[in-house]
Amino acid sequence: MLLVVDTILPRERQRAGLAVDSILAATGWRSSPSWGSHHGRAAPDGGRRFGAFFKVLFLISAAITILLSKHYLEVEDARPGEYYFLILCATLGMMVMAAGIDLVTLFIGLETMTVPSTC
Repeated sequence: MLLVVDTILPRERQRAGLAVDSILAATGWRSSPSWGSHHGRAAPDGGRRFGAFFKVLFLISAAITILLSKHYLEVEDARPGEYYFLILCATLGMMVMAAGIDLVTLFIGLETMTVPSTC
């Protein structure tokens, strides 16, 4: 959705930073440790909250990266949609790896995380 909005809107009306910040906030709220029980291939870590801690850490790191890179994107006159999408892909991959309980889930998270580094 972020890439479509970035393509359609003219440069003067783009507010991708606000969209990405709201996506990060919604993801952080959804991944809070009190949200739900064990579903699929991700576990809440049996009370240790190991995965939840790292999910919050990754979300905070992504938010700080987005906030610090706004000036750089303005100076370079770049369209921020692609950049924000790559940050969100890497963050999603890190969060999947933090919640994974088997090797296949960890591998999928690792591959999702490395997609932005190959671009």
